Amino acid sequence: MLPPCVLLIEEALPEIRKRAAKEMYSSGSNQIEISRLLGVSQAMVSKYLKEEINISDHMEDYIENLTGDLIVTAQSGGTRADMTSKFCTACMVMKNNDTVDDAYLKRTGFHLPDVSCFNIRCDNDISIVSDELVQALDYLNSRSIKDLIPAVKVNIATCIKNCEGGHDVVAFPGRLSYVDGKLRSIKPPELGASTHLSSMICSVCKNNPGMVSIMNIAYNGTIKRALENMNVNVFYLTRKNEEMLEDLARTDLKGHYYMVDRGDFGIEPCLYILGNSSLSVAARTVKVQREIDAISLEG
Repeated sequence: MLPPCVLLIEEALPEIRKRAAKEMYSSGSNQIEISRLLGVSQAMVSKYLKEEINISDHMEDYIENLTGDLIVTAQSGGTRADMTSKFCTACMVMKNNDTVDDAYLKRTGFHLPDVSCFNIRCDNDISIVSDELVQALDYLNSRSIKDLIPAVKVNIATCIKNCEGGHDVVAFPGRLSYVDGKLRSIKPPELGASTHLSSMICSVCKNNPGMVSIMNIAYNGTIKRALENMNVNVFYLTRKNEEMLEDLARTDLKGHYYMVDRGDFGIEPCLYILGNSSLSVAARTVKVQREIDAISLEG
């Protein structure tokens, strides 16, 4: 007997901790702080920092996303209970999308049994989505993203469970203004607050159910170079008025978490960053800024 949770704890959790330790260490956290946040010994953190990253064929995207979520949660004041909840929720999502079944079949020779974890809430409801949007905003404001702000301002939007349209998408009303080095919201997140991003993410999730959150940032030559340096997959939108959204709804993005709208006459170019939560979107956004900072240091 091999419960799915054991599979994830044995194969995914050590890799997630290793990646989180490396990411936080590269961001300036010391080993003592990392050990406290991850709930492991300093000796284990030291071990993680020396080990190579292992690529998981079946769970790579989810491990990467969950690592980003856990880092944001930890660094924005989340508790260990919050981090455990993130891990268990991600487990449920992976099981629902057959990701764990692939790994389970490879490990045991059998398909994943039909089980439900006890007392796990996986609803992407309004309060959970709103709280995560606020955490994502706090994380973005704990880092500088000064080079990513477009003239049209930015926003972050996330679908609630069983999203059927823009009325099921939570975002910040009036977009986010960049003032004194911080993103400012005029009101807390609410349903139907961003018509444009709502239409974009609703189109995306029709054929990409794991992608439920989106953020718009600027797009220019420097950001293009940063994406190239990051070696990430970029999807380029074809602008044909209403047909763009219809085409997007039929498109399998295949792990492309970055979408570029090159713009048009009177329309500013834009980069959309996607993820399975607003926290993973915030983490990807910060990585783009970090790469731009590295480019600036190169001269």
